[in-house]
Amino acid sequence: MDKPLFVLDSSLPYLEGLVEQVADVRRLPNRDFTPETIRGARALLIRSVVHAGRELLEGSSVEIVATATAGFDHIDADYCAAAGIRWESAPGCNAGGVVQYVLLSMPTTALPRVSAGRVHLGAMPGASCSMSSHRSCAGRWSEASRWRGRLSVSSG
Repeated sequence: MDKPLFVLDSSLPYLEGLVEQVADVRRLPNRDFTPETIRGARALLIRSVVHAGRELLEGSSVEIVATATAGFDHIDADYCAAAGIRWESAPGCNAGGVVQYVLLSMPTTALPRVSAGRVHLGAMPGASCSMSSHRSCAGRWSEASRWRGRLSVSSG
């Protein structure tokens, strides 16, 4: 049985060898998605720079458009509904990264107030951050990856 054709944005990471198990794959740079280059595709896996609307999809065999982004303003949902094309987005896909970024940036913005491994956050009355490590955290703020997952916020 022939596999369906999936067209993927070539900048999407971690898909090598996975999608090929269920489909024939064509990888394209995002600027090369055109009606001609997606001809025969049943699925598109895109990022927000590819506009999936009438101009791209009309007359195609695409059944589903999946975006590797939380937003979907680059997908013409009304056109897709009228054409019977399903679409999916990935809301919350970067929530963990956002939390890590925010928590790791909090102590760096309060760097002048570092004392004995604790940072007192001026924006949060009564709150402080501490780094749990066998080494002193003073002077190590530039090594954010060392502290990933070890930042705690406490109140009081």
